[in-house]
Amino acid sequence: MSENGSRRVSNRTKRKNVSEENKDDGKKVRSCEKTGCYASEPICCLKACESCSLSGYTSRWYHMSLGEHFCNNCFDHFYRAGKTGNTHFNKWSHEWALIARASKPTLKRFVVNELLPYWVKCTQRQCGKWRMVRKTDILDPKFISAFKCHKDPKGKSSCETPEDADVSLVLDPSFMSQIAEEPLFKKSPAGPYLKRFLPEDIGICPIDGSFSSFKEFKNIEPFLMEHCGQSSIWIKPDEMDEDEVAFADQVLVAPATYLGMRNFLVATWNLNPSEWLSFAKINEYLICRGLVRIYLISVAEQILELLTKKSVINFGIIQNPSLKLIQKSEEPQVLVIGAGISGLAAASHMHNLGINVTIYEAGSDLGGRVRDVPTLGSGAFFIQGLLNNPFTTLAHQATASFQILKKDLVVFKRSGEVLSDKVVQKTQHELNGLLQGVVESIAVSKKDDNFYDMVINSCNQMKKMTPFCKDLYLFNHLLTHCEIDLKANLKDMSVLSWESNIGVLGDDAFMPNGLRLLLIKLARNININYNNRVQAIDYTGDKVKVTSSNGEFSYSKVLITVPLTALQSDFILFNPQLPDFKKKAINDLGNYYCEKLILEFPRKFWIKNPEEPFSKFGIVSSQAIFEVFLDVTNENTNSKPTLLAYIPQKSLDSIKDLDDKEVVDKCMTLLRGVFRRNIPQPSKWHLTHWREESPPCSFGSYLKVGSDQSAYDDMAKSVDDKLFFAGEATFRNIPGSITGAYLSGLREAAKICKNLEL
Repeated sequence: MSENGSRRVSNRTKRKNVSEENKDDGKKVRSCEKTGCYASEPICCLKACESCSLSGYTSRWYHMSLGEHFCNNCFDHFYRAGKTGNTHFNKWSHEWALIARASKPTLKRFVVNELLPYWVKCTQRQCGKWRMVRKTDILDPKFISAFKCHKDPKGKSSCETPEDADVSLVLDPSFMSQIAEEPLFKKSPAGPYLKRFLPEDIGICPIDGSFSSFKEFKNIEPFLMEHCGQSSIWIKPDEMDEDEVAFADQVLVAPATYLGMRNFLVATWNLNPSEWLSFAKINEYLICRGLVRIYLISVAEQILELLTKKSVINFGIIQNPSLKLIQKSEEPQVLVIGAGISGLAAASHMHNLGINVTIYEAGSDLGGRVRDVPTLGSGAFFIQGLLNNPFTTLAHQATASFQILKKDLVVFKRSGEVLSDKVVQKTQHELNGLLQGVVESIAVSKKDDNFYDMVINSCNQMKKMTPFCKDLYLFNHLLTHCEIDLKANLKDMSVLSWESNIGVLGDDAFMPNGLRLLLIKLARNININYNNRVQAIDYTGDKVKVTSSNGEFSYSKVLITVPLTALQSDFILFNPQLPDFKKKAINDLGNYYCEKLILEFPRKFWIKNPEEPFSKFGIVSSQAIFEVFLDVTNENTNSKPTLLAYIPQKSLDSIKDLDDKEVVDKCMTLLRGVFRRNIPQPSKWHLTHWREESPPCSFGSYLKVGSDQSAYDDMAKSVDDKLFFAGEATFRNIPGSITGAYLSGLREAAKICKNLEL
C-alpha cells in the first residue's frame, strides 16, 4: 500500500510541479509520468487525428521512448470503437493474431510497427543530419540511399535547418531501457529463410511481408538448419555465442533485437557475397520505425565489425575498401606456416582486418595439397557438397563456375559387361546396412575395432543365414569406393570414434579450370616467402622465435598449417615440446594415401550412348590397381576428354617399383580389356607422387582404432595463445576435405584476431 501510495503521491507532486512551472505563461501542460523519462513538455509524435493535442495539454501521455510520446486523443482515435482509426487498428490486430505466435496485438505494438515516423539520414556529404519521415508504407532502400533534406518553395535546401533535438536523446545511456516496445525489423533479407522460427523471437516483424530486392544465388541458403552451428559461417539464427551475449549486454539491446540485426547482416551479405558489406548498405536495408533506428544503425555497424572479425561474413577473395584507412604495424604480427588453402584463407582474412601477416612456404608455389599444376586434377580439386559451401561463395566472387558430377555410378566387369543398376544398388544397400550395423554394435559393446574386419565378418555371418552379397567382387569394389570417399584406410579406421561428415549437402562438383584462380586471388597482397622451410619454433618467450631457411625472426602469433604428416614426423622442432594433449591428438589420426592418374584422350570412348552420360564408373576385378574412374572433361569448351583414375592405398605397393610409363600402360591394358574397342593412346597424362613428397601429402586424415573423438578438437586447440593450428586434420565436422581446410583457416583467423584484441 505504501509503495503504491508513494508512487501516486510522486506522480501528483510531479504534475503539480509542472503546473507551477508553467503557471506564469498560462500554458497548461502535462509531463510524461514514465519513471526515468524527463520529458516535461512532450509533443505527440503521431498527429493522427484533428483533435491531437500536439504540444498542448492531454489527460495522459503514452510513453514510447525518451523522445516519442502520443496523446490520449490519438489513443482514443485508434482504440475507441466508432473512431475512424479503430478500423485500422482492428484490421492490424486480426492479422497480427493470425500470424504472430509469441506476442499479442496491443496498441503500443501497433504504434511501434505501423505509426511511428521513420528517421532517415540526409545523404548530402555536407549535411548528414537525421530527419523525420512520415510514411504509411514501408521505407524503400532506394528512398533511403537517395534521401536528401527537402527544399523550401524557393528551392533552398533545408540542410541548414538544425537537427531535431530529439535525435540527441538517442545518445542518452538510458535510451534503450526506456523504449516501450522492442523494435521489429521490416523487410529483413533474413525473413524468407527463417519462416520456421517465431519471428518476434528473432527481431522480425511477423506481418511485414518478404523481401524481394535481392537476387538469390543457387546453393547459398543462409541459416539452413542442417548446417547451423557447424562452423563460424553457419550460425544458428536463434542463438548467440558468448561473445554475442556480452556484446548485446554492452550495447543494451535485447537478445531478439540483436538476433534480428545479426541475421539481417548475415543474410544481406550472403545475398551479395561479391561485395564487402559496408555501413552504407546497413543504413539502406535496416528498416524499423522510431528514433530507435538511429541507435540501432550505430549498433549494427559494431555488429558488422564483430561478425567480420569472427569470419562469419566478408570472407573470401573480396577486399576491405577501408583497408587503406587502417594503420598496420610496421613489423609483421602473425606468421602463417604454409601457403595451402587453410593458410591462404587465414592470411587473406587477417590482411583484410588490418593485421600484418606473412606466410612462409617450404615449396616454390602456393596451394599445398590443392596445387594442380602442371595438370588439372592432380591436386585436391573436388568440392563435396556445394550447398552453402564457402567455395560456392568464392566462385561467385571470382565469377567462376562449377561443373556438377553426376552421382550415378556405372560398374563394369573386366570382361566389359555392365552390371545392372539393380544389382549395384542392392549390393550398395547391403554394404550400407553392414556399415550401420557395425557402428551400432560397437556403440553398445564400447570395444573398438576397425571397419574392414567388422564389415567382412558381418558379411560372412549374413551369408551363412541368408542369400546375402551374391557378388563378393562387387562388394569389395564398393568397399574401395567407400574407402576413397571416406579418405581412410578401413583396416585401421576406428568404428567407435567414427562420425559422419556434417555439413556436406548438395551436389559434388569441380571447377573445370581448376582452383588455382581462387588461390591466386586469395594470395593477392599477401607477403609470401617461398622456398622458406620452417625448421624450429621456440615459444618460451613473449614472442615466438621461428627458425627457417632464411634465418630467425620473431612474431606475436604463429599459425601452423603444415600437413598432419609433418607434425607426426617432427618436421618442425618445438621448444618446449608440444603439450601431451596435442601430441596425443597428432598420433591418434591416421593418413590415407591415394594417387591419381590423369589421362587426356582425343575422344570419349567410355561413353557408348551420348544420351546417357555418366561422371563416375568403376571396374570390378580381383587384381585391379585402378578401380575408380571419374570423367573430368570440361563441358564448356572444346577441351580434350579427360579421365581421372584413383590408385587407392591398398594398390600403391603394386606400382612402387614401376616408372610412370609402366603405370600408364597397366591402366590402358585394363581399359582396353573392358571397352574392347580401338582405344586411342592418351595424348597427355600425369601421375601424382604425393606420397613421395617431403613431408608426404596424404589424401585425408581419419581416426585410428583406439583413438578418441576429441582428437580433431584437440588438433584445433591453440597452445599458450601463441601457436595456432589449421588444416583439414583440425576440422572435426568435415575432415579430409578442402572445405574443412578452408573453414579451419577462417576459424583460426577469428581466434587470432580476438587474441590480439583488435
